[in-house]
Amino acid sequence: MTRHAAVELGGTSIRLAICEDTPLNIIATHELNTTTPDESLGACNKWLEENKPFVSIGIASFGPVDLDPNSETYGHITTTPKPHWGMADVVGKFKHFDVPIGFDTDVNAPALAEIEYGDHG
Repeated sequence: MTRHAAVELGGTSIRLAICEDTPLNIIATHELNTTTPDESLGACNKWLEENKPFVSIGIASFGPVDLDPNSETYGHITTTPKPHWGMADVVGKFKHFDVPIGFDTDVNAPALAEIEYGDHG
């Protein structure tokens, strides 16, 4: 069984999940309030640590975010009206898990999931 972690950073709440083999097989979830980057991302890391192992992390974040992997600020929330979150290094807070990390906006990620897994009938 292959497990993957998912993190959805919203402006008011954060949702986390662990799925097994396919994104459609969610085996664990957790939700918390979005506060400061250190507090919120720290709580995410704690929950993920308690739910290891997993082979990758997918992160969908409110933004705007830097999606250019060649940029020095890749994985950061850039300018945002959300207090304390400007230039928050989201991806950097998860690198210690030493697994591949996918990073996109909280708008793009669900659209991509719908294309891949949605009911197109």
